[in-house]
Amino acid sequence: MSSIKNLPVLGNVSLPVHIMGYHHKKDNKKFFQSGFAFFAVADDQADVEGPGGENIGSLGSCMGGHYQVHMHDEDESLHVIINVEDIWKQICELVESEDVKIKFEGIEKIYKEYWPKFQAAQEEKKAKKAKLKEIEDMQREAEEEAKKPVPEPIKVNDDVEILDDNGWNVKDVLPDRDWEAEEVDMKIPANFGCGVKARYEGETYTFKHEEKPVVTLKITSWTGMSIGAIHYYGKLEIGMPDMVSDETGHSLSGTPKWSIPMFSNNEIELTQILEQWEIDRYPENYKGWRAGDRHRGFYTQDGVERRAKEVFEKIFGEGWKLKIDKRF
Repeated sequence: MSSIKNLPVLGNVSLPVHIMGYHHKKDNKKFFQSGFAFFAVADDQADVEGPGGENIGSLGSCMGGHYQVHMHDEDESLHVIINVEDIWKQICELVESEDVKIKFEGIEKIYKEYWPKFQAAQEEKKAKKAKLKEIEDMQREAEEEAKKPVPEPIKVNDDVEILDDNGWNVKDVLPDRDWEAEEVDMKIPANFGCGVKARYEGETYTFKHEEKPVVTLKITSWTGMSIGAIHYYGKLEIGMPDMVSDETGHSLSGTPKWSIPMFSNNEIELTQILEQWEIDRYPENYKGWRAGDRHRGFYTQDGVERRAKEVFEKIFGEGWKLKIDKRF
């Protein structure tokens, strides 16, 4: 029979119903279903009463999706066909009825036991999904990187060639005077030249800072040692990145490094504007000079340091450190 409505009324029975997911195959809609354990049922939950309240027997289980009502003191039994969808419709009608109050027993205990496990499983699933996406992104980036054309090496000289300029213009040379740097309004970043890859005598090198990048102010003077000497001189020496071997990790200096235009000049000379009173006061020191010319001489150490700090703030970006070295 297709409906329990067509079955004869044998009596009343208390049957435990377990609510689970129900999937309707025809219209592909999702419902809940009542699940029946087709195995042993506790006696106090499966007593069958007749219309007059008399004890008819007990409900037992059989394989094949149906129950049997076993009559007391008799060998007879009746098969009760169970249609899950039909039963669920009956339950839905009860739940939707205003006259029916539903009480779920044991839900809180089950919730406390299984909800944390469910949440943990969901988090694990989410983490696995994120990890999978990360791997997919890395693979996609690697594939895109592999598609990029390999740049031709830039030959510097017979011994040195640039394999990767890392976005830097390795052919540019830094200005060697402060006013030149100020005129072009340049800012030298702390990572200047980092990431450049070069090949020298068959070995690959990468330019990187092994220590915090430093600009050193070097002050020199002949005052007190040479007759007529009145000036102090200053240069800002730029701490260029090290040329580090990819294979050994050792740094290489000297000709291979300085032969690359970008790294060929690491000093900026400090100057000040010459005024007429200086020429008038020290005519022997300023023969051939005119007011307004840039001169590299200062009269005091403090004057050199003030100019150095001014230039340092103007042309060096964040991340550099200024160090003062007095060599006299």
